[in-house]
Amino acid sequence: MSALDAVREVRLVLTVERFDQAVLFYRGRLGLLVVEERQRAAGSGIILALGPHTTLELFDASQADLIDVFAQEPLNGHPLALVIDALELSQQTKQPIAREFNQLETTALKSERRRAKR
Repeated sequence: MSALDAVREVRLVLTVERFDQAVLFYRGRLGLLVVEERQRAAGSGIILALGPHTTLELFDASQADLIDVFAQEPLNGHPLALVIDALELSQQTKQPIAREFNQLETTALKSERRRAKR
């Protein structure tokens, strides 16, 4: 059994500055099929099929950020990945996002109050 035989799923997760242009390119130009899409005032995300058990997940820059915690000034603390507006994200979706950040800590914010204002 090779190392590739153990791979069950490949998920490529990207945070992009120009979300609409990225979607236009990957979905429009390359013709990738939409698996799941979410668009809200707080930000957008889309999961596109690359092939069997392989997806490309695009999130706009407002959906995730990397911040310093336990620090008085930038670049002196502990890095924390922050996923914004994660109320409806499943655990299956949040885990690969956390792996993509490759930090010791990842926090997914869930805000009912924010949702109610929309």
